[in-house]
Amino acid sequence: MEKLWKVLVIFALCGIAISEARSALDLQRSLKDGETEVTCTLDAFFLRVKQSTCTCECDGTSVPPTAFTPPATPPATPRPTIGQDPTTTVDPTLPTAQPVTCSFNSETPPVIPGDDQDRVDCWTTGWVWNIETLCREKGCIWSPSTNPDGSSTGLPWCHYPLATSTGTGLKATSCLITDNVARYQLTNTRSTQAYSRPWGGVVFQVEQLGNHILRVKFHDSTASRYEVPVPLTRPRDGAAHPDYEVQVFNEPSFYFKVVRRSTGAVLFDTSLGGFVLEDQFLQIKTRLPTERIYGFGENRHRTFKRSLSAGAVPMWAKDEPPSYENGNHYGFHPYYMVVENDTKAHGVLLLNSNGMEHRFAPGPTLTLKNIGGILDFYFILGDNAEDVTQKYTGLIGRSFLPPYWALGFQLSRWGYNSIGKLRQIINRNRAAGIPQDVQTLDIDYMRHRQNFVYDWEQFNGLEGYVEELKRGGIRTVIILDPAIHADAATKHPADPPYRPYTRGVEQDVYIKWAPNDVGQMDAINIGANGSLLGKVWPDGRAAFPDFFTRKARTWWIDEVRRQYQTLKFDGLWIDMNEPASFGTNTDGQGQWFCTSGDLPGHHDCMGLKCPVNSLERPPYIGRINSLSDKTICASALQECRPGQSCNHYDVHNLYGWSQSEPTHRANQLATGSRPFVISRSTYPGSGQYVGHWLGDNGASWGDLQYSIVGMLDFNIFGIPYIGADICGFFNEPSEELCARWQQVGAFYPYSRNHNGNHFRDQDPAEWPVVADVTKKALNIRYRLLPYLYTLFYHAHVAGNTVVRPVHHEFATEAVTYDISDQFLWGDGLLIAPVLHQGHTTRNVYFPDAVWYNYNGQKLAHRKQSVSIPMPLDEIGVYYRGGRIIPAQGTGLNTLESRRKPLQFIVALDDNQAASGDIYWDDGESIDPVQRGNYLTASTRFFLHSDQRSAGFTVLMDAGQVATLSTSNGVTIVKFDTPLQRAFTMRLYWR
Repeated sequence: MEKLWKVLVIFALCGIAISEARSALDLQRSLKDGETEVTCTLDAFFLRVKQSTCTCECDGTSVPPTAFTPPATPPATPRPTIGQDPTTTVDPTLPTAQPVTCSFNSETPPVIPGDDQDRVDCWTTGWVWNIETLCREKGCIWSPSTNPDGSSTGLPWCHYPLATSTGTGLKATSCLITDNVARYQLTNTRSTQAYSRPWGGVVFQVEQLGNHILRVKFHDSTASRYEVPVPLTRPRDGAAHPDYEVQVFNEPSFYFKVVRRSTGAVLFDTSLGGFVLEDQFLQIKTRLPTERIYGFGENRHRTFKRSLSAGAVPMWAKDEPPSYENGNHYGFHPYYMVVENDTKAHGVLLLNSNGMEHRFAPGPTLTLKNIGGILDFYFILGDNAEDVTQKYTGLIGRSFLPPYWALGFQLSRWGYNSIGKLRQIINRNRAAGIPQDVQTLDIDYMRHRQNFVYDWEQFNGLEGYVEELKRGGIRTVIILDPAIHADAATKHPADPPYRPYTRGVEQDVYIKWAPNDVGQMDAINIGANGSLLGKVWPDGRAAFPDFFTRKARTWWIDEVRRQYQTLKFDGLWIDMNEPASFGTNTDGQGQWFCTSGDLPGHHDCMGLKCPVNSLERPPYIGRINSLSDKTICASALQECRPGQSCNHYDVHNLYGWSQSEPTHRANQLATGSRPFVISRSTYPGSGQYVGHWLGDNGASWGDLQYSIVGMLDFNIFGIPYIGADICGFFNEPSEELCARWQQVGAFYPYSRNHNGNHFRDQDPAEWPVVADVTKKALNIRYRLLPYLYTLFYHAHVAGNTVVRPVHHEFATEAVTYDISDQFLWGDGLLIAPVLHQGHTTRNVYFPDAVWYNYNGQKLAHRKQSVSIPMPLDEIGVYYRGGRIIPAQGTGLNTLESRRKPLQFIVALDDNQAASGDIYWDDGESIDPVQRGNYLTASTRFFLHSDQRSAGFTVLMDAGQVATLSTSNGVTIVKFDTPLQRAFTMRLYWR
C-alpha cells in the first residue's frame, strides 16, 4: 500500500487512480505547505530508471528532485528452451486435489440410421470395382447412402461401426491409478488393419492437471513412440474442484466422453467409433456440442467460424502461398475452440506434430487423422472464449512484449536492389508525411543471397545508413533464412571465405541423412558430415541447421552476433523456415530457381532427391499429397531431444518453432535491447518468441478480406503480433485496393507494407491518394499506440487477445459468431473497414453497448446492423461506451510521438461511467515486466449531473469546461453543460 501511494502522486492532478504499480522505483518526497499533491511528470519518471532522479512539477512550478535508490533488480522469469522440461511450483496453500478414480459408465447404445451424418469414413482412396469386398475385409460396414432420386448423399458408403456396436477394436481390460493418473489398459481386438501395423498395446491415460485443464492421452504400451518435445507449463497441483468429468465406457466396446460438470454439456464424445491406432495412421472422431467452432491452422478459409462442409483440410507446414482455401500453408496449429450454447467455451489442443487432417461435418462432428506420434489431448475449459484463450496461452506460453517501435508502421519490399533505391523510397515517404518506424530489408540486401553478409557493392554504405536511420527514429529489420550456402567457395572464389557455413561444418550443426539412406542418394545431395543439401535462395546448394541441437543454437546465436558487428540491425525476420527447399524430387532443369554455373558433378541445376521408403511415402497421406514437396526429405535425421534422434517426418512442423527461441535470444544478445523477431512458420508456443505475418498473399480484394480472418485465428493461437503484407505480395494492386488495404493495415498489430520482386513499387507515396489515405489512417494508429501497447501488456501477462473477435465481448448476441469482416482492439475499440471494390458504404454491426465514432460523437445505433457512409479516406473506428482509451500525440515515428502529451479518451456508458488502464515503460528495455521497470494505472470516471464538485479544471477537446475531484481512487467529473460527446483528457509533461 505504501508503494501504491508513492506512485499515486504521479497521476493525481489528472484524476487517475493508480490501482497497481510495479515500477520498483522507491521515490521519497514531501509535500510543500498548502499543496494537496504533486505531479511527477511521466517523462522524468522513466528517465530516473537510468538517472536515479525525478523532476516533479505542480502547475508549472518545478519541485527539486529528491534522490532515490532503485531496488535490486529481480531476475527475469526464465523461459523453457528446446528440449527442457518446464518447471512448476506448487502452492502449498492450494486445496488438496480431488483423487482420480477408475470407473466405467453405461448407457443405451444408439442406433446408426442409414443416412446418419456421424459415419466415419473407412475408405479414403478412390473408387475400385471391388470396393464393397475390400471394405468388409477391413472390418468396416458397407451401406450405400442415396437420395430419393438415387444420387449419393455424399456420406461415406464404407464406414466404421459405432463404438457402441460390437467388434470395433478397443476393449479395456484393467485400470491402474499411479500419481493420481488413471491408466486404462486397452486391447485391440480388430483382426484387420487400416493402413499400417496396429499398436501392440494401448494405454488410455486421464490426468487432471487443474480445475479447468484436463489431459487425455493414448500411447503404445509395447513400443516407444515419438512424442512432441515442446515444453508446456502444465499445472501440477491437480484439481480440487474440476469442472469436467471423463466418462469411460466399455460395453460393448471402449469409448469416452468429456463432460462439463457445471452444465452437463458434452464437450467430446467418441461413441461414433472409428478409433484407429497404428504406426502411421491414427484416427479419432468426436461429436461437438455446437457449430460455433474456431481454430486449426495454418490455412486460408473464408470465415472465422469454421465451415462444416469444407471437407478434409490438411495440416503440414509448407512453403505454399495462401492463394486457395483449405490448403496447408506455413504453420501448424492443432488447436480448436468451441463456444457452447450457454456462451461458456472450451479449447482442445492435440499435442502432435506429425502430418494431420481435420474434417468438420454436420452434426457437428470432427474427425482427426494423424500419420504418426500419439494422441495427446489437452482440454481447456473457460467461462467464455476470451477466458479460454487466457488459459490456453498459460499452457503453451504467453506472447512476447514487443518493443514500442515495433508497433509503428513498417516499410519493406523484395527488390530495392540498391541503397540508392532504398534511400529514394524512404525519403519520398518521409516527404509525403507518412509515419514510419521500421525499414525491413529482404534478401536483396544480402551478398549472393547468403545469410550474415550484406552486399557491399549494391548496398555500399549500408552500415552507416542504418545508423543514420536510427538517429532519425527509423529502426532496421533484416531477413535471415535457415538455409546456409554450401557452395560459396566454388561459386564465388573471389569473395572472402564464407565462414558461417564452414563454422557450421566444424561444429556439426546441420541436418543429416540417415546412414541407411546415404547409399541411395546422389552425391550432389550429400554434404560434409553426411549433411543433407537442398536448394533455396543462394546460387548453390544449401545446408539446414538442426536447431534442436544445442550446438546449432549456439552457432546460430554467434553468427547473428557477428553480423551485428557490421550491421547494427534492430530486429530479425526469419523466413523460409518450414523449411523450404526448391524442386525436391525433380531434376530442377529449366525451373525458375536454376542459376547459371557448374555445381559439383557437372550439374547446371539440382533438386533434392529423397529415398524411397515408408517415411517419404507413408501408407496414408490424404490431402497433404506429398510430404517432401517444397521441403526437405522426411527421412532425414534430427535430434529432437538431447541424445535422441528423430526423423524429420516427426519434427518437420516444429522447424520454425525450433528456430524461433534461439533467434529471439540472438537478437537480444546482439542488440542489448528487447528482441523483435518475425517468423513465417509457427507452432503452439511460438508466440513467446516471435510474431507472424500471413505470408505471400496476393494483391486482391479476397486476400484483403482473408487477412482479418487470419488475424483472428492467430490471436486465439496465442500469437497476437500478427499482420499481412499490406497491398499484397504477389501482383500489383489498384490505387483503390492499396488505399483500402492501408486503412485495414493501420489496425494490424504488425503493420507492414511489403511486396515481391519485379512488381511495381506500392509504398504509400507511390500514389498521392494512397499517401493521403495512409496518413489519415496511420495518424489514428499512432494516436492510439499507448492503448495498443497496453493490450500487448495484457497479452504478455494474462494471455488476452489483442485483435479480438466480436463474440469474445458480446457472446449473448448470436449474430456476432458469424462476423469475419470487423474486429475489436481489446474490449474498447471497434474497427469496421471497407473490404470490397467500389464500395463507399458498408454495413456495420453495432453490438449492445453505447458507441461513439472516432470524432467523439455519440451514436444511436445499438444491437443492429447499420449502413455507414465510408468514402475512400474513411474507415469505421468506434469507441465503446464505458471505456477509457489511453492515447498520445502523433509524430512521424514513435521517437517523436512518445515525447507528446499522453491523452485519455473517455467514452461514457449508460451509467455515465467509464474505466480503463494504461501500461507504460521505456519501450525497449529487456523483460521490463519481470524486472519491475514499468508502470500500470487504472482509471475510472463517473459523471454526475446533479452535483457540483470543487476541484481542478481539466482541458477537454470537446471545448467544454469540467471540474473534478478525487476521493478514494475515484474521480468525479462535473460538466457545466450536458455532455454529448466522448471527451479527451490530456496529461502534459515537460
